Formats: sequence, C-alpha cells, structure tokens
Amino acid sequence: MGRTAEQAHLRGALDRAVAGEPTATLLHGEPGIGKTTLLRDMVDQATARGFHVLFGQCLRFGAEVTTHLPFTQAFDRWARGVGSETVDRVFPGAASGRGSPHSLGHTLGLAAETGSQGMLFRLSGAVDQLADDGPTLVVVDDLQWADPSSLDVLSFIVAGLQRSQHLVLALAYRDTELGDGHPLHSWLADLRRVKGIARFQLARLSFSETEQLVVGLSGVPFDLAMSERVFARSEGNPYLSELMAEGGGDADGRQGGLAEALLASWHRLGPTARAVTQLVSVAGRPVAFRVLQDLAVRRGLAGEEVAAAVSESVGEGITILQGHGDVWFRHPLLAEVIVTTLLPWQLPEVHRAFAAVWEEAEDVSDDERATHLALHYRAAGDAEPAFRWALRAADAALRLRAISEEATHLATAAELVEAVPAEARPATPELLTRAGRCLIAAGRPALALELYARALSAVDPQEEPLRACRVLMALNFALGTNVTGTASASVSDFQRAVALTELFPHSRERVLALAHLANFEVFEGIDSGMHHAEEAVRLAEELGEDDALAWALVVRAQTRWGTRAGVVDAERAWARARAVDDTELLIRVSVNVCNSYESVGQLAASAALSREVHALMRERGSAQGISCTGARAALTLVQLGGWDEARSVIRETLALRLDTRWGAAARCGAAVLSALEGDVAAAEAHLSRAKELMPVSSMGDEFNLCEMIVAIELGRPRRALELVERWMTPSVALDPAAADQLLQLAARAAADLAEGAEGASDAPGPTAIAWLQRIESLRGDSPPRYVPSGPDDALHPAWGALFAADRARCHAEDRMMVPLWQAAAEATHDAGLRLEHARSLYLLGRSLLGEPKGREQAADALGRAMAVAKELGAAPVVALIEQLALQAHLVVLTPDVGEPSGDGSRDVLAGVTLTRREAEVLDHLVAGETYAQVARRLFISEKTVSSHVSSLLRKTGTTSRIALAALAVQSRSTPSDRLDRAT
Repeated sequence: MGRTAEQAHLRGALDRAVAGEPTATLLHGEPGIGKTTLLRDMVDQATARGFHVLFGQCLRFGAEVTTHLPFTQAFDRWARGVGSETVDRVFPGAASGRGSPHSLGHTLGLAAETGSQGMLFRLSGAVDQLADDGPTLVVVDDLQWADPSSLDVLSFIVAGLQRSQHLVLALAYRDTELGDGHPLHSWLADLRRVKGIARFQLARLSFSETEQLVVGLSGVPFDLAMSERVFARSEGNPYLSELMAEGGGDADGRQGGLAEALLASWHRLGPTARAVTQLVSVAGRPVAFRVLQDLAVRRGLAGEEVAAAVSESVGEGITILQGHGDVWFRHPLLAEVIVTTLLPWQLPEVHRAFAAVWEEAEDVSDDERATHLALHYRAAGDAEPAFRWALRAADAALRLRAISEEATHLATAAELVEAVPAEARPATPELLTRAGRCLIAAGRPALALELYARALSAVDPQEEPLRACRVLMALNFALGTNVTGTASASVSDFQRAVALTELFPHSRERVLALAHLANFEVFEGIDSGMHHAEEAVRLAEELGEDDALAWALVVRAQTRWGTRAGVVDAERAWARARAVDDTELLIRVSVNVCNSYESVGQLAASAALSREVHALMRERGSAQGISCTGARAALTLVQLGGWDEARSVIRETLALRLDTRWGAAARCGAAVLSALEGDVAAAEAHLSRAKELMPVSSMGDEFNLCEMIVAIELGRPRRALELVERWMTPSVALDPAAADQLLQLAARAAADLAEGAEGASDAPGPTAIAWLQRIESLRGDSPPRYVPSGPDDALHPAWGALFAADRARCHAEDRMMVPLWQAAAEATHDAGLRLEHARSLYLLGRSLLGEPKGREQAADALGRAMAVAKELGAAPVVALIEQLALQAHLVVLTPDVGEPSGDGSRDVLAGVTLTRREAEVLDHLVAGETYAQVARRLFISEKTVSSHVSSLLRKTGTTSRIALAALAVQSRSTPSDRLDRAT
C-alpha cells in the first residue's frame, strides 16, 4: 500500500533487465517500513517471469562470524529452487560438489584456499554467469549488517554494470541504524558517485494508506475505528500496522513503538516457545535445529519440547525454517526485540552455552570453531578465552590471507589484552604493533594509530630502546605516509627513532630508522636526506639483512632521481624486498621503484611493476596494497593509452571503499579518467570525495597533480594555474623533472585561458601570458628544462615539445604553430602518450587549416587524432575534432591505428625489437611509399624518416630499403597481415 512509484520502478527494472539494460536500486528507511515486503514482491514477480533470483539477507551477527553470507545463502536458495540440471547448465560440475556439509555457495566462493579478493572475483563472476544464462535479479536485504567482503562484492558488481547485461540489483538497508562511524556510510558515499543508481527513501504510510492496509489484512471493509487505533499506534509503520491489524488492533495502550508491537506477537507464544526463540535471538543468525536442541537441553528443556516449541513459533509466524532445518525469524526485527527480553545477566549464560556447543561440536574445522568461539566468549564477557580464540581466529585468517578478518580478530585481541593475565598473553607491544599493521593493510588506519600509541606507551625507551624504536618507526611510518589523510609526522619524530639506536650502531633498527628519516627528509626537501640515505645503505650492506637493505637502497634511489644509478638502486631494493616477502615492505618499495622509473621517463616499466604488485596484493587480500598499487597503475595506464585496463583497475580499487589516503588515490584516478572521458559530474564527485578522504595533502601526493589535470580537462584553467603556482616551488626542490610536468600543464592552462576557455575578458591574452611567465620564473632555468635522462627517455622531451607548442599558443605565435605541433605529435607518439598524441594531432590539424594548401594534411591529421580519441573513449577530443571538421567543411576519415596495451610493447622483426616509430615507418615502406610520403603521413621530416630507415637497416642486417621491405613481408603469416603491434 502506498508504494506506487517504488513498485512501478521495480517492475520497470525487471523489464529493462530483460532488454539488456542493467539497473541497481537502493531502498532505505526505518525498521518495518516495508523494504523487505517490496523486495519479496519483486522476487515473486521475477520468479513468475522466469528470472534467476538470488535473494540474500545480511544477519545481525553475520558480519562478525562469516564472510559473504548473503551470497552463499542466495546461491544455495537458488540451487534448491532450480534443481541440479539447471545448476549444472549454468555452473558445469558445481552440482556434484553440493550436499552436506558443502553448498553451492561454498563451491562457488568460499573454498578454504581462496582469499578475500579471490572470493570477490568468484562470486561476482558467478553472478555474471547467471546473467549470461538469463535475466537475473540479485536482492540483498539489511545491508546495515553486511560484512565488508559482501559489500566489496556488491560494489564490484555495481561498478561493472554495462549495457547488454541482463541483470538487476535491489538492495535495502535501515538508515536509522547508521550511527557515526558505521561502515555503511562510506560504502553509500562511494556508491553516490556511480551513475544510474536509483534511490528510494521509504516514508511512513498516510492514514488513508494505513486504512487500505488494514482493510486488506482484516477483510473488514472500512473499519474506521480499527484503522484509527492501528494508525495511532503504528504511526504509519507498515510492519507494525500489519502486526496490529492481524491482532485486531488490540495492542496494549502502554506500548508506544515497533518493539512493543513485535513483542506483543511474541508474547502469544507459550513459555517454552518463548524460551527457545530467545536462544535463537542470541545467536544472531539461523541456528541448526540440532544445535538449538542441544542448547535448550543444557538450559533445562526436554528434547521433545524443543521440537514442539519450534513448530509452535513457525505456526504463529514468528520463525521460519531455512535450508536443512535451520531456525530463524520471519523478520529480523523479531530477533532484535526478543533478545531484549533476556535480563542482562542471562545473555552471558546463553553465549557461554553457545561456546560450549562449539567447543564440543564435531565435523567443524578448527578455523570455523575459532571464529565462533571468539564471538561468543567475547559476548559472554569471558576475556581470557575470547582473547585466546581471537588470536587463533586471526592466525587462521592470516593463513587464508583474509586480511580484513584477521584485522577484526586482532582488534578484538588488542581490546582484551589488558584484561588477560600476563602469563596468558603474548608481549603487548608486539601484539598491538601487529594489529596496527594489519589494520592499516585492511584500510582501518585510525584504529591502527591508536594501537601504535598504546604500544609505544607500553615500552620504556630507557630500558628497551630498540624495542621502543621498532614501535616508534611503525607509528612514524604510518604518520609519514599520511595513511588517514588527516595526520602527518614531523622530522623530529623520525630523529627521535634514530636517537634510540645511538648505542647500537650496527643494528637493524638503526638502518631502518635512518632510512625512514632519509625518506621523510627527501620528500620534505631537507638537504640531510642524502647523507642519511648513504649512511643507511653503508650500514645495511655491513648488516646483510634483506629487509634493511631494501629500505636503505630504495630510499637512496629517491636521492638519485633522474639517473641510471637511482634505477639500479631501486631495482636492487625490489629484488631484496621480493626475497623478504613482507607485504608492507613490498608496497613501499614498489612505490619508490615506480618513482625512480618515471624519473627517467620509463612509464612503461612503472606501469608493468604496478600491475605486478597489484596482482600480488590481490592474492594477499591487502586492501591498502590493492588500492595503492592499483591507483598508481591506473594513472600510468591512462597516460600510456591503456584506458580499458585502467577502468578495470579503478573499478576494483573503488570497490574497496577505503576511508584513507589510498581511497583518495583511487578516487583521484577515477576523477582523471572521468574528466578525460568528458563525464564532468563524475569527475567532480570523485575529486570531491578524494578531498574528503585526504583534506591534508603534501608535495608528491596524487591529489595535487590530479586536481590540476581535472581542472584543465573541465575547462577551468585559472584553477589549474593557481594550483601549479602554489606547488611549483616545492616541486622544484623535490624533483625538477617533475616540476617540468607542472610547467607543461601550466602552459596548456595558460593557452586555454588566452583562447577564452573560461569566457572572454578585457584582455585574456596578456593576463594568461603574465601568469605563465610568473610560473616559468618559479621553475627557473637550473637545472635545464626537459633534458632527457638518457637515450631511452622519450617522456621528458615529449613534455618539452608540448610545453613549447602550448606556450606559443598562449603567446598567439601563429607562425610557429605547425612545426611546433608537428614536433609535439612526433614526440608524444614516441613517448607512448596516446591522448596527448591525439590532442597534438588535433591542434596540428587546426593550425594546418590556416596554411595555404593545408586542408589535405589537416584532414589527415584530424583523422588520425579521431582514431586515437575514439579508441580511448576521449569524448571531449572527439567533440573538438567533429566541431572543427564541421566548421571547416572537412571530411575526416579515421585510419586503423591499432589497439594499445598500455605496456610500452614494441614490434619484433627478425629477432630484434623495433620502436613504435620504426614499426610505423616500416609499414609505410612496405606499402611502397616514398620518404616524402612517409614524412607527410607521420608528420615528421624526411630527414627523420631517413634516420629511422638507417636504424632499421642496422638492426635487421639488411642493406637496402627493398631488402628491408621483403624481410618484413616474409615475417608475416599472410601478405595482408600487419605487424603484430601492441600500440
């Protein structure tokens, strides 16, 4: 009743799923407002229409006991409903693995050897398989109780919705139960950035709607008196109205809310049935009848009485039987209110009874036993066994690489450690430090910082300086990397750690303390960083321990940016880190190795390493690692043209919903890609969320560069220039080569401003020129700008070519436009900067239109630009080209430009590797074109063509262009095949 709009939307969602238009809908409101009723009605409609239906419910204690519960529950229900023949058709071989104690849900997603990230891909993949087989409805109710892993799966599915999927999602949660700090807040905030999700907040029923409900339930037409009684008591809450209407509206006048009405229905049960349902409510999840019967007998009931009590509660509509006879409530609200009928001192008794059952249970794994016992002993207030089992459960999660679950159990152990006798617990500082590291890896840094502080206070630095140093370094590292996005360290914190090692000059702790200090000093522009890095390497090499040497080398590499020596240090550090195989070390070292690669222009190497570590972090289930390396990989892939892979990586990192700086990094990647795709609203939303997650940023953080790029792409050059001017001086101090990238962005923003990108002003040109000149003076001329670090560095010359062309555009130097944009097009092609290559070709084509007889070359340049832009999905560039072609009355043809891999691959001929440009020149030679024709085609000079041909002759050992072309033809499987090119 009263849900016309919502019902129409949900029916339409089913229609759209049939047509291959996937949708997602969120229903929210207070308990009993009708969310579950709407969902069940949708399930009935979908079932009648032949949909595959996955219906899962999150349970009150489910998030603490097990992961992916709604999905395993949903797949089990589906499998029982469709039969083994359908199961085997959709999931070949899965039916043979079903049956007690296994289930289809476990077969698909919860094998013991599968970590958290593996489960995410298996379960989301299983949903995709269903949708491929036929229209599929996924329903998850009571998201406020969802475990983090289930939310990850939902985020992954929602982020991946795309046209032609026959899939519809309907999700519901109680918005009245989301207090401050509730994890669903972050999940919902992230979901708001996803386009196309419908949201309905269900309001209470009006009096007329309640009256319709009462009439429908009671069968008595227009019983105004009862309707008034029900409305007065229910205040329009549909579930409360339903309960009261079924009881004739006779709720006790002293009962003033939903809980009282629910208890009124429960009180109609006999005493034994009430006692049994109380046991079920304490469990917080469905209880196997055998376990329930055992519990009841332990509390003085006879076995046969339990069976009768369950039958009574089922008959009264209080409980239902699920699966193989598990007992649970018809509505989860009943569990919440019934548990309140137990007196405070009774709850621990029931939890102890549950614990006793799990202690003695047979046919259960030790890991499962540990998880349940940790929960019940903690709820019973039995600190020592709860602590012991929490540690066992954490170790079990560690073996499975389930970092989120390990962090939860370690947090429990950390909470209880002071209540446990000293002889029954491990060393407190080490436990708290382990918990802190795990919490950071799981994306919960705020609690980690609290635990580090507790650990530090538990150590006397005078008595145990090295132990204190270890704890302090963990705290400093977390603060120094700004893991929360709001906290940071000072140089004195790192100096204090070094001071604690003064009496131990050859210790591992001193090496690490010096390395951490040097790393902080490097990024803060403090000159002593180089000295401390050298000292750390010297001591580490004497010590000979891999982890210490890895830290020391990778930090020294940061003092050698832009040099081959820096890359050598970084690669040595990576080899040592791989030997140690510590997750935190691998993340930190890989980030710095990527910094070193990019400092010498090796974007492809940076992307390759980021992808390698990203895959490794996925295997380990490290949320921090996945997000950190994924964000880095995505931003590099975007530059190299691997947009499809970047989209996939960003989708995965966003699904983690981290409220940390790494969550902000993922949002930055999403903002940049959205801006480049022309999705202004999404770019703004992602950037805004990144700022929420990381309100405090410093030089080197992803946010600053991404904000500049987004401002330019969204047509806000003034904002971009403000940002570049703000960060130019610290950037020069940190890395002049990186400052050159900012200068290139400033030139583009100034040129856009000069051309009136933000509207006309009295004198837009001079203002833009003055602003750019001011930023150029901040950069200075020392060291020289855009100097390649070596023969393989095409990146920095490409930035230089773009800067020169955009600077000339800012100054309106029209005579220089064609040669400068021709040079920029060639340089960006050689560097693999595919979007910048397309943009350079567009501006070259625009410039050629002003040249005599330049229309043919302009059309060719615009066609090549269009091909790249469409291939990437760069809608704004496509629109610019189309608009220019329309104005100039040009016909733009798009040649085949190949499919990019984003990894910097090169063609291979006769066993030798060719550069991208060499491969293109060779293609045109094979086609019989002259040097002049090749030069015009590729927008390079004939001299450059000749240079590439000479290189090809030398590499292949041929002596003429004719022999070279013959060799190329011979290397192909058929005469019409092109060279197998990655980019």
